[in-house]
Amino acid sequence: MKLFMKHGLSEYYFRWLSDIVSVFGGCYDFMYPHKVTRNYYDYFHDAVHSNPNVGDMIADAIYNKKVRSEQEFGIYIDKNNYESRKRYLEELFRRL
Repeated sequence: MKLFMKHGLSEYYFRWLSDIVSVFGGCYDFMYPHKVTRNYYDYFHDAVHSNPNVGDMIADAIYNKKVRSEQEFGIYIDKNNYESRKRYLEELFRRL
């Protein structure tokens, strides 16, 4: 996301999210600054491979509805909250 922001490409990220919400009705997003992405070496083997516990966290967030706060891990976006979530994410990305 730092590269997206550095090169002014955030519009493509938000278009992608908007398209997913439009087609599927909603989605979980894990691609923003939170406890996992801020602690890269604790949760990832390399740039594209997370530790198995991250997969467990994603499954918990999606299937067991264990998203307690956006700052913790995972954010659900649907057509009803898209604009507010977008503003929230834009603010997080500005701080990168």
